[in-house]
Amino acid sequence: MSRSQLKAFTIPELLVAMLVSAIVLIAVLYGFQLVGGLLVSTQKRSLATTNAVVLYAALGNDFARADSIVQRGDTLLICSDSLRVRYYLDSARLIRQQPPRLDTLSSATILRNVGHHPLMEQYVTSVSLSVSINGRPSTFTFEKQYDPSALFEAHSSTIEKKWELKYRK
Repeated sequence: MSRSQLKAFTIPELLVAMLVSAIVLIAVLYGFQLVGGLLVSTQKRSLATTNAVVLYAALGNDFARADSIVQRGDTLLICSDSLRVRYYLDSARLIRQQPPRLDTLSSATILRNVGHHPLMEQYVTSVSLSVSINGRPSTFTFEKQYDPSALFEAHSSTIEKKWELKYRK
């Protein structure tokens, strides 16, 4: 075969092919990077939403099962025969402590309002929390309806203790 009969690509054709393949590869890599970034941000938003749902469910269940809810500063003590839970705010995080577990339920949580029973000041009847979910503030409100007989017993024992202290002297 002579030199003139060999078929081959010229250098300009090879350069054009390499340029086109480089552009395609850069576009594909950029696409992967974009999709990966969207996946990470979606996972973060999903985690924040899940944390808020867990907070709402845990606090709602604890309120429903409680015999008494008492506030001491930024701490809520939720008690019943089978339940002893402590919620407290620690540097804008709501922490749930039910020994031996300690759960951080949400970040950016603010205790907005705590309502007390008119006759039993130590008993909490409502709690309002402000929770930031994906940068948007949401308000969670929980209310507790106490059993009238339990309130009567607690009120009677409080009065009895006051009388004992007064007349013991």
